[in-house]
Amino acid sequence: MDKKVMIAISVVLVIVLGVSMFTLSKVSSMGNDFKEAISELKEEEKATEKVINENGEEVEVEVVEKPSFNELDIKPVGTITTTLTLSEIDVSSHIIKAEINLGLNKTASDYDTMVTILTEKPQIITDTLLDVASKKTYDELQIVGAKDLLKEEIRNALNEKFETSSIAEVYFTQFVTQ
Repeated sequence: MDKKVMIAISVVLVIVLGVSMFTLSKVSSMGNDFKEAISELKEEEKATEKVINENGEEVEVEVVEKPSFNELDIKPVGTITTTLTLSEIDVSSHIIKAEINLGLNKTASDYDTMVTILTEKPQIITDTLLDVASKKTYDELQIVGAKDLLKEEIRNALNEKFETSSIAEVYFTQFVTQ
């Protein structure tokens, strides 16, 4: 081959190789920038909602998607027994007895705080549970779906009280009304 052709091919290869290396370095740094941008976007997208706590104050809590089973930490709360509210139809006295467990979202930002509250201040949890349950009537709790509604009301009341969204589920392991 001619010496001029060899030099021309070498120059072209060096240029192509240089452009390729430059492009790869830019794509690589763009990939990192893209990953950082996605992370920032996810942080910004954390949904919040405003709720009214028991003191009548409007507070903002993070809305967390329903966690998968593996993301839940089931914590026993205990058993509550309370008198139900009298209804206009049935004026006899009734009680509810329920054993309750809470499903905490391990991925929630305040998960550790809620575990501490459950461990160190269970009385506050129990008081809230009694407050919610005692407002129900016997007739209300006999309706299909009433237990699910009560679970939702308990979850919402606890999340509002502690200005959290880490309580994802409420489980009854015993539920008796009479």
